[in-house]
Amino acid sequence: MIYFDNAATAMIHPVLDERLMDQLHQAFANPSSLHRVGMASRKQVERVRGQIAQLTRVKPKEVIFTSGGTEANNIILQGSVKPGDHLITSAIEHASIHQLVSKLEGVQVSRITDMTLEGVLAQVRPETRLVSIMHVNNETGQVFDMPDLYRELNKRNIRLHRDAVQSFGKFPLKGDYDYLSLSGHKLGAFKGTGALIAKQPLQPGWYGGDQERGLRPGTENVPGILSLGLVLEAEAGLMDHRMEHVASLNQRLRQLLADDTVILSPETASPYILSLSAPGIPSEVLLNAMSAKQMYFSVGSACSSRSKHHSHVIAWLTSDPELRAGAMRLSLSWQNTWEEVEVFSNQLIETIQYLRKVIR
Repeated sequence: MIYFDNAATAMIHPVLDERLMDQLHQAFANPSSLHRVGMASRKQVERVRGQIAQLTRVKPKEVIFTSGGTEANNIILQGSVKPGDHLITSAIEHASIHQLVSKLEGVQVSRITDMTLEGVLAQVRPETRLVSIMHVNNETGQVFDMPDLYRELNKRNIRLHRDAVQSFGKFPLKGDYDYLSLSGHKLGAFKGTGALIAKQPLQPGWYGGDQERGLRPGTENVPGILSLGLVLEAEAGLMDHRMEHVASLNQRLRQLLADDTVILSPETASPYILSLSAPGIPSEVLLNAMSAKQMYFSVGSACSSRSKHHSHVIAWLTSDPELRAGAMRLSLSWQNTWEEVEVFSNQLIETIQYLRKVIR
């Protein structure tokens, strides 16, 4: 098997096989319980909270555990704007933002296509309360740093939210935001594990307990949280090394596939994500043909891949209907190898050339 769909969910990190069960036997109790074993669970949860705080450059109390990035995005947006407010977001956000903003009752929304400092500030109004711009796009890997945006918005008393699901643990984060969303399973932790960073107050949308500052009531997902903690511990100090390895794999894929596909991701994109297209071949057909060979990638965001509509991100990127129809996403992990890149590329080229003959 060759797995190039790590932006959907990463392969399980090897450290979980080695150490997770031992931790779970020690921290099996409800972390809200006041007895000794409950306090042991609480101690482990707080240890992971501190790890995340260190990576995101915030205080531990500003880290709120969630079930993942989608829940974090929902809590942040629904808790930071109210009817009459104005929100600025991009036209290429993840579905959990892209679909949500149209459901915020009474909130005015501007979807921008110019993701620069100037492009954002041009849309600011007196009633603007929040700007939500992702850090790394989940389909193309495009990186939107905008280093001065936080400072400029702060001058205007406007909050900044960054969706960092595809960058947390892979890119250094500077703390230049008011709210941040992240997910654990993109790094090899368990699915159903994530967090939000809230440096500014949020209005709670759920009720039922005082866990996670009342923003995410209910018993914390201790197994998931511990899995993320182990991954972060195992990966401590390795970010640059992982990036260098993945960047070399990305460049090799670009070289090998340049003649038979159109590369959609810019050179400046995250090396963890490579968007490309095989014009003339529907991406679903190519995906099925490669899956039969136990080689896996995706045809866009996994969260919306079952939709019959084409990706709004690819539609923004190109107006060419053939490029849109043939768009696919290869997403890499540090666990992928040079040999996998060579074998996958050869098989993909062979499959593309065969299908072009058949489809004609």
